[in-house]
Amino acid sequence: MTRVMIVDDDPATIDVGTRVLSGSGYTVESIGSLTGAHDKAKAFRPDVVLLDVMLGDGLGYEFARKLRRDPLLHKVCILFVSSVGTRPEVDFAVKQGGDAYLVKPITKQALLEKVAQMSELAQSTAKPDPLTGLSSLGALKREIDFRLFRSEAFAMCLVDVVGLGGVATEEAAALKATILRRIAGAFGGMLKSAGFYETTLSHFG
Repeated sequence: MTRVMIVDDDPATIDVGTRVLSGSGYTVESIGSLTGAHDKAKAFRPDVVLLDVMLGDGLGYEFARKLRRDPLLHKVCILFVSSVGTRPEVDFAVKQGGDAYLVKPITKQALLEKVAQMSELAQSTAKPDPLTGLSSLGALKREIDFRLFRSEAFAMCLVDVVGLGGVATEEAAALKATILRRIAGAFGGMLKSAGFYETTLSHFG
């Protein structure tokens, strides 16, 4: 069940959002300020954060950046909410770690549609590739953002496996799957034997 955390200083927004989302099967927690929001998020471990931009004790952008730097919470999906919906504002929100943006006043349908999209994104990011067991492209993006928001150096390497294009038979498809799993296992073993433990292996599909 998807966990949604609402961070908004408007009690009416929290009340309506909680009722709408809870009624649609989401587990919801809320807080009316940035103060204490990080601790609450660490305890609740949300999949999606519905985050107001303008709060009484600061900007939601501060909290978004803090989430992206947190080793436990950096994969959370962030849905910004604001009464300002100009293109520069939306673009800036994305640069602060946001995944999507909703402009107030928000209809029930718009809220449910956006949260459903964020829920799907969270699930796809967390789910490993069914063929290789490696992390998804979405998970890799989260790891890159995590390093960037922490101003940490990192290196990337792309390996393009050629010759495994379209397959015509079930036997060929099974062989392709076996080859990809073995390649994934070989790379994982190689990195560990070389002493590289803080790595993310992803299969782009």
